[in-house]
Amino acid sequence: MHANASKEANKHMHRLEEVAAECEAQIGAIMDDALDHARAVEADPDASDGDATGDQWPRLSRLADRLTRARSAIDRLYERALPSPGEIRAKVEAAERMIARAEERLAAETAAHQDKLRKYEARAAADLAAGRHGANGRPPVPVERKTAVVRQQDRLARATASLEQARNPRSVPSPKTRACSTDPDSRLVPGKQGGFLQGYNVQIASARRQLLLAIEVHDNPSDMNALVPVVTKARLNQQLAGLPGEVGLWLADSGYACTASFETLADLPLLVSVTSEADLAGFPAKRDRPRACHQEMAQRLATPAGQTGYRQRGALVEPGFAQPFQRFGRCLHYRGRHAVDTEVKLLGTVHNLNKLISHKAPRTPLTSIIRKLCDSLGIFTRRFRNPRRTRAGVRCSGFSGFSQGRRRSEASGRARRSWVWAAIVIQVQRSAVAGSRSRGAVQPRVCFRSLKVCSMSNLRRKLIQQRSTSWSVASIRDHHSHTGFASPPDGR
Repeated sequence: MHANASKEANKHMHRLEEVAAECEAQIGAIMDDALDHARAVEADPDASDGDATGDQWPRLSRLADRLTRARSAIDRLYERALPSPGEIRAKVEAAERMIARAEERLAAETAAHQDKLRKYEARAAADLAAGRHGANGRPPVPVERKTAVVRQQDRLARATASLEQARNPRSVPSPKTRACSTDPDSRLVPGKQGGFLQGYNVQIASARRQLLLAIEVHDNPSDMNALVPVVTKARLNQQLAGLPGEVGLWLADSGYACTASFETLADLPLLVSVTSEADLAGFPAKRDRPRACHQEMAQRLATPAGQTGYRQRGALVEPGFAQPFQRFGRCLHYRGRHAVDTEVKLLGTVHNLNKLISHKAPRTPLTSIIRKLCDSLGIFTRRFRNPRRTRAGVRCSGFSGFSQGRRRSEASGRARRSWVWAAIVIQVQRSAVAGSRSRGAVQPRVCFRSLKVCSMSNLRRKLIQQRSTSWSVASIRDHHSHTGFASPPDGR
């Protein structure tokens, strides 16, 4: 969601430090002037001028606010430079694997060179015993001077240093990282229509009919580390609400695929896509094979039950994003992580309340209610076709006449026949008899007697196809007299 901040307000570390230094200098100058003014007033109370320094207090407030936001942005850069616990564990495991491989290669290179030295010594001893001066060729260098051995020792030293750094990470922001001076908690996140926007990454856990179990603000544009917090919060909300039972199946898309999350949520029925969504839908995809660490989840998804369950993900969660965005928009009004989190939770609460209020228990079908009402009023309940919904009489491109019942075009499938009851026939007749126009074409008339679209529309179509420039008024009058119209509309 869009934060209440501009994308152009992002600044690098050195620029934020300059802003903080400028604010501190200006605040110091204002305070020095205020101190000098106070001393002058103490020395000569009669010469005091209260308006001399009073104009500086609003400026001082603005400078203090700017300084606070600049320092908060600097702190956020240092915090974001620190890896998360999952990243620390992954880096430690990777460093340990690098150390193990470096030790194996060092041992192999050392053993190979020692074997080479032993063979040279044995060959030299045999030559001396045979009365020769020594073995041919230059003798091999010692182990500590062997190039391959030294290279592996350096690699082992670097892996050991990496392990130490992974276990004790230091917060060192990159010179290219930036933070927003308006809302330091917001970040640059990928936009829905491409590009980047200044905003927050909102995560939801949605149940059937888009009832939100949890809605959270994630600090990282990536969704990889957001699965565990959202699932934990959803389970906590379920317990606080007193909902019985457990969630039958947890579904997530490929953006949440993470080995650490799979291990943490191993006791839950979890299905997470480990390939692209296009591959699961049967379309060509860039990544159609799962990674080696996701083979277990891929096997779970490959089962018929897994495929059937994962197909429900899009219909469950995607409208859960679209409905609040359509109702409340995508722009936030508050700044700061806590204020934004409160605002997002308020929107989620209103969304759930709207779901509860608009929920209707199974009732008697509307058709049976209309039938009973019509029977009590003495109105017949014969059905007829609504000419407005059938799109009858709408001019089609590439066709000289009018279509009857549906459009003869590529969009003909959109025009469906709908049946309405005679209880609302008056409203339909008012527009149909008056000959109201829709998109420049006259709608067909409805006969009072037969309660259906007048067959004169067929006659009109034939006349148009015959390139007739005038209507047969007598034939139209005879027809409508037969079908129940007293007189046809003039000029139609």
